[in-house]
Amino acid sequence: MVFKHISKGYESYRSNFLAIVATLLLSGVLGYLSFAITVAVLEALLLPFSPFLLSFFSGLSHDLVFKMVSGEPILLEVFFLVTPVWLIMVPAVAVSTPFFQSAVGVYLKAVGRGASVDDYIDTLSSRFGAFLGLGLVYSGLGLILLLSLAYGLFYVLGGLSFPAASAMETIVLQPYPVLLPVSVALGVLWSVLAFGISFSPWFVAEGSPALRALKKSFSFVFNRRNIFRILALYLLFAVSILAMVLLVGVLSLGGIGAALLGLILFLVLGLFFVVPVFQLTLADFYRKNRRGTRRR
Repeated sequence: MVFKHISKGYESYRSNFLAIVATLLLSGVLGYLSFAITVAVLEALLLPFSPFLLSFFSGLSHDLVFKMVSGEPILLEVFFLVTPVWLIMVPAVAVSTPFFQSAVGVYLKAVGRGASVDDYIDTLSSRFGAFLGLGLVYSGLGLILLLSLAYGLFYVLGGLSFPAASAMETIVLQPYPVLLPVSVALGVLWSVLAFGISFSPWFVAEGSPALRALKKSFSFVFNRRNIFRILALYLLFAVSILAMVLLVGVLSLGGIGAALLGLILFLVLGLFFVVPVFQLTLADFYRKNRRGTRRR
């Protein structure tokens, strides 16, 4: 039963509370700081090319709207609009991944003998390169997700109309039914891949190179003994998030102050309780079911 892993996750959280909270704060600060610094450096490097980039995106956006109005195909235009933005974000995602994902080293120790912040530092220093490789894979997944969302957005926009510059005119966009199956197919692809590699950080933390960790994660997740139990764990996690969202919604009925309190509770409980307990639950599940997968 999956509840024994949840119980173990909670017990590990309770007995390693200070180490886990300190790790969350440290990984969050280092992760977001590395992301922000990388984005700032990229913006500085791209600044001399900003006139060209602005012209490129302006022209592409104009062509996109024109084709949506006239009913011409826009499949590739969406790809060309999203990909340059994604390319700029790849280094930032890759560089920040080790700082975020090294926290799994603490989770693994917490469900075992006990954890400390030193376990985070050790995992970060010894597995930085492998986590960097995972970051590149996460960037690839990000492109698939962005394209799925973009195609879905333009499918919705194709059924809408907007006022033009003149109050007497309206821009009527053309519907593109083909965009919906493309969006759904990319969304399904992203879901399968993201689910399949969800345990790769645990394998990386225990010494596997990035590519081998991805292979082991797929084998581990889609093992018929594991897949439904892992799905059940993710479902319980989704239900807990939904419950907190509903709590915020209920509190918002009491006015701005109550809504603000609900939002604070959502952030604090989510970041410092629900997420770490869920990660510890996954760590316990991995630790007790990894036998055989580690040797492949």
